[in-house]
Amino acid sequence: MEKLWKEREKQLEKVLINTSGLYGSVKGIAGASVGDIPLLDGESPVNEIEY
Repeated sequence: MEKLWKEREKQLEKVLINTSGLYGSVKGIAGASVGDIPLLDGESPVNEIEY
């Protein structure tokens, strides 16, 4: 069971990294018209975010 959770955690990290990359690309193209999303800006490390 723990192995499955570790795999899921790695998958979620990849999703966050890829989503951040996409967000950065869109923000680079669209500029200020794209709203700020602190989690995707890299301002808030994932480990420090409260859910």
